[in-house]
Amino acid sequence: MTTQQYDLMIIGAGVSGAALLYQVARFTNIGVVEKYAAPARVSSLSSNNSQTLHCGDIETNYTLEKALKVQRAARMLTNYCLSQPDKFHLIFKYPKMVLGVGEKECRLLRERFETFGPHYPNSRLLEKKDIVRIEPTVAAKANGRIRDEDILALGSTDEHTAVDFEAL
Repeated sequence: MTTQQYDLMIIGAGVSGAALLYQVARFTNIGVVEKYAAPARVSSLSSNNSQTLHCGDIETNYTLEKALKVQRAARMLTNYCLSQPDKFHLIFKYPKMVLGVGEKECRLLRERFETFGPHYPNSRLLEKKDIVRIEPTVAAKANGRIRDEDILALGSTDEHTAVDFEAL
């Protein structure tokens, strides 16, 4: 058995560990211990709700203060990805939304949009017809007919919303 000595040992090559490795690799001798076969594996599995670029606008449990902190970090990641020569393999645009069903939830989304909208210029209130166009099965009942209930979504249709963290 050979003993290696490192100036820095990183435990875990998830998003944070891989980013740290990338930043310091040119300055020192580094070792990495990772339990999965590739870096950022957990962060890149779609079954883990991963690859989602959370920016705070549709996370309804966030206060405006928390959302703006998350937005700042998401913008840094977006800007980094877009500056890379292989950006089209790193970051992607997909529609995203949070759905309100019924009068109370739709009212809450409208109020949220009033507060958060000025800070999220790509954010839109999506009415029933918009939801049908973007995600028809979300707006439909099991029989295929459009829901009778009030439905409203808060979201965007033209911004970067997913990152392949493993490729990153």
